[in-house]
Amino acid sequence: MHRAQRLTAFPRHRLIGHELLRCHASELRLLERLGPPTSESDPRRHEPRFFWDLEWDCGLLTSLALHQLAEELTVHLDQPEVDHALRHLGLDPAERWVWEEAEPERFAAAVRRLPPRTWGVWQVLPGGLRLQVATGTTERAAWCLAADLEAAAAEADEDVTYLVVDAAGGDALTSSASPPAG
Repeated sequence: MHRAQRLTAFPRHRLIGHELLRCHASELRLLERLGPPTSESDPRRHEPRFFWDLEWDCGLLTSLALHQLAEELTVHLDQPEVDHALRHLGLDPAERWVWEEAEPERFAAAVRRLPPRTWGVWQVLPGGLRLQVATGTTERAAWCLAADLEAAAAEADEDVTYLVVDAAGGDALTSSASPPAG
């Protein structure tokens, strides 16, 4: 499981300037998963909100705002990796609003430099059988997922390996132990 470092200052200059995700989230679940919020609104002046500003060890930067009464979570990220963020948060919302899906033209105009989504993760079973686990993701999200899956396999004492693949770069498979330096 990945750990997050709590940031002491709001990382405005490092985030995409628009919320990428809104969804329902349990306050209790977020407190259990993330610990106490980085900050909170003054309930005497504003509707009560909790804020978490976190940088995960894979490099994903998240800024979260939870409207406590409505239990609505708003998520800002440094890259449009919504599914990656949801995995870290331990959330699988039945209903979610994703900016990229809801307003693709505005999203494309605002987020001009998208990371390539040509990466995938494969599971290699004993005997060499390869099974595709994820596809169409960013490099960072693929390495992160592979590391999580390898850790879970090691904990369960399973003899499997996970590989990170760049579909745009041909069939070059790389060990998922760690991303290449650079």
